[in-house]
Amino acid sequence: MLKQRIITGLTLSAMMLIVLFYFPLYGVALFFGIFAVGAVWEWSHLSGITSMSVRLMYTATLTAAGVVLYYDIASGSRELTDIVLFLAVAWWLYVLVIELMINQDKEQGLLKSSYVKLLAGSLIILPGWASAVYMQSISSYLSAGLLFMLLLVGLSDTAAFFVGRSLGRHKLAPKISPGKTIEGLAGGLVAVALMTVLYGRFVWSWSWPEIAVLVVISLIAAMFGVVGDLVESRIKRLAGVKDSGSLLPGHGGFMDRTDAFFAAAPVLTVSLIQYGKVVGKW
Repeated sequence: MLKQRIITGLTLSAMMLIVLFYFPLYGVALFFGIFAVGAVWEWSHLSGITSMSVRLMYTATLTAAGVVLYYDIASGSRELTDIVLFLAVAWWLYVLVIELMINQDKEQGLLKSSYVKLLAGSLIILPGWASAVYMQSISSYLSAGLLFMLLLVGLSDTAAFFVGRSLGRHKLAPKISPGKTIEGLAGGLVAVALMTVLYGRFVWSWSWPEIAVLVVISLIAAMFGVVGDLVESRIKRLAGVKDSGSLLPGHGGFMDRTDAFFAAAPVLTVSLIQYGKVVGKW
């Protein structure tokens, strides 16, 4: 399983690098759109929808919404996308406080409703995909911003996985995801902080005060990535399944591979954009 996980991860990473550096914006949107559409399809099943026609309609609706957001981003307006991203951040704040801190029992909270889960899917997957396209579209002043986002999520997940396996003793959320540990979370955050310092200094050439703010933003985004992972774990437990799918060897389904990204990406995007506006950097 670990060997498959590594091979699949390296293959996807190589493909993403090619897309980021050699594809136009619509190519990036299409590539990440494949993962988003796959995640939407899996999410409809996890939500308890058994009707094939309803699942197809749900997937088609969110895909059409994605096309609208793409043109909003590509046109340079981004007003509609900004609203969607702010709604996503509000959703993740609600999830953190209400669903994970207060309603730790999986039988409580709004996420036990199929209708709420379908709505949640639109607030999770669509903004996550839009964040990737958004970051790629503003490379004129935030060069390789999408690469930074991918490194943040990937490094956080990888470091947490290996640190948790070797040093994990204290459970992070035993009622939701027994495999996650506090030590793994700490390892992931340390890795993110180190990567952020190096990226901010040597890729973006930011000043140390700016890098300090970037580290804080990155750590917050990484923690929300963990929240995204925990939410999907709860949804899978409610659905009685181990993985969202089986198309990615060693990783499960599309949603299993992208859950942390879909949570961290809107938080990171909104934070970076608002910080830039405040300091007049872009």
